[in-house]
Amino acid sequence: MRMVYTSRVTVAAILFILMMGVFPGQGLAQPTAFECMENPQLEGCPSSEGGQEEDQQTSDSPVEMDAGGSLVWNVVKLIFALIFVVALLYGLLKFFNQKNKMFNQNRTMENLGGMNLGPNRSIQAVRIGGQVFILGVGETVQIITEITEEETKQTLINQDLNGGPSPQLNIKKWTDKWKDRKESESHSSIQFQQLFENQLNDMKDKRKKVMDEKRRDSDYE
Repeated sequence: MRMVYTSRVTVAAILFILMMGVFPGQGLAQPTAFECMENPQLEGCPSSEGGQEEDQQTSDSPVEMDAGGSLVWNVVKLIFALIFVVALLYGLLKFFNQKNKMFNQNRTMENLGGMNLGPNRSIQAVRIGGQVFILGVGETVQIITEITEEETKQTLINQDLNGGPSPQLNIKKWTDKWKDRKESESHSSIQFQQLFENQLNDMKDKRKKVMDEKRRDSDYE
């Protein structure tokens, strides 16, 4: 019976020690106000709790600053990665476009560019072998003119090979020349027609005068 009581006391003591280790603040009595005034650093005093909270806030602020800096750095890395991906895609597209242009250059026929003039109306520059033609495309396809200047031909071919701007200005220059030539030819043809008509009218007048004179002579006789 005494051994059982002793074992119970031992178990109770062990449990008490364990509870004191797990809950140390609850196992001790709270200090009095007088003790807190004499020693504010005692555990359980308001000043010590405030100091602990301030220490905790102070220790938490570097963590927050580290988290903010890490977020900014991640955003910067994401932006640089996006720029790198876009540049890589642009370089690949440029490379494949260059290869395609080189492949087209080895072909016999190649479209060098064009310019729209209206609905279903356009002017196209086409390379056939070593010759470059300006075609009018509509309901039918007509050859407007052939570019014979070597410098202009090379400019059109090089612009198309390098993926540069569409050579609309050069085509427009040639179409303007063609229009000017057509207008000059039309103007010269109009002048020739007018001159021809004037000559015919003069011949008619002269013939009429001759006929009138003959009639007069016949009337006198």
